[in-house]
Amino acid sequence: MSYLGTVELKESDIRRFDVTSSTSATHTLTWTAPSEQSLIVTINGVKQQNNYTVSGTTLTLDAALIATDAMEVIGIVDVGTTITPAQGSVNTDQLANVSVTTAKLAADSVTSAKIVDGAVANADLADMAANTVKVRDANSSGVPSDKALATTEILIGDGTGFTAAALSGDATMTNAGAVTIANDAVNAAKLADDAVDTAAVADNAVTLAKMAGLVRGKIIYGDASGDPAALTVGGANEVLTSDGTDVSWAAATAADNTPSFGAVPSAGTTVAYNTFTKITLGTELWDTDSAFDPTTNYRFTVPTGEAGKYFFTYKINWDAGSGDGDDMLVVLYKNGVRTVYTEDSFEKSTPGSNESFFGQTSCIMDLAAADYLELYCYQIGPGSTSRTTSTNKTFFSGFKLAGV
Repeated sequence: MSYLGTVELKESDIRRFDVTSSTSATHTLTWTAPSEQSLIVTINGVKQQNNYTVSGTTLTLDAALIATDAMEVIGIVDVGTTITPAQGSVNTDQLANVSVTTAKLAADSVTSAKIVDGAVANADLADMAANTVKVRDANSSGVPSDKALATTEILIGDGTGFTAAALSGDATMTNAGAVTIANDAVNAAKLADDAVDTAAVADNAVTLAKMAGLVRGKIIYGDASGDPAALTVGGANEVLTSDGTDVSWAAATAADNTPSFGAVPSAGTTVAYNTFTKITLGTELWDTDSAFDPTTNYRFTVPTGEAGKYFFTYKINWDAGSGDGDDMLVVLYKNGVRTVYTEDSFEKSTPGSNESFFGQTSCIMDLAAADYLELYCYQIGPGSTSRTTSTNKTFFSGFKLAGV
């Protein structure tokens, strides 16, 4: 049914178009005229009638204007006539003026290009159900939908859309986002090598019970690759030793005073006047490391691996003979060089008697492996008589000092 009644004309229903200095019969209006009857055309103030035609926005006069003509065109838009705005000419203010409501808009008529960026507020969107989020719940582009989330649930993409699910099993999460790992849930199979940064582990947090089990008697050490490893069980009475690079088990070495030896003469040694003479010590009392030679050189040699400090004591004894006085040096040679001396002088309490005479001393020496020591004697008078050492009171002994 067509519209019945009258409609008040508004300013927007009247159009005006002025032309000056034109010599053309054809003119383009700024609106689409419904018919010739909707126009009032005057030229130089004289109303024109039946001497022009109109088609859309084109007004055609029967005769061309001259340059001094002034033409005025007033257009009235009839009630019920559709006005077609020019492309891109309608803005938000003009929409408000004509009261455009959703009922007047055709379905799917507003495109995204016609909406100002950021102009659609949340309040302008359709209401959503409680506890929902808007997603495209499909593996293709299309219309979004509302996805409901229950308490503690999170959205999980599965390649075809979204699943709303709560953490479960070994890990759970509260509404505040705090994640809890179940007791005893993390085992060796779930930990990749170097997966846990030490910064993430609290000090003193790893207890012995949480470490991998070890065979009884094994210990943990750093191997050649810098990784922790289990050292094999040591043998009975073995101790852990280091070579400065690696550790290993080795037989325990007691802190004792070996090497140790004691030697005495098998026969007396004749000591010539004013001469250094080596004492022949042919009988061993003991020799823990076979370090004393009682057959050839009559010397003690420091064994390999036994360098250190040693204590030695030694004595040379002989009968004084018929002289009234005597003088002797007891000397310890190191590596063939005279090193430690002791000098003893003797005067008989009864001239002409045969009283015993001896020189004795002790010393501590710092020796290296292969160093050797020999016992020498030097006798000085009286006169040039030689002296012979006794066998039961002459000796040479020594031992390594432990712990120094």
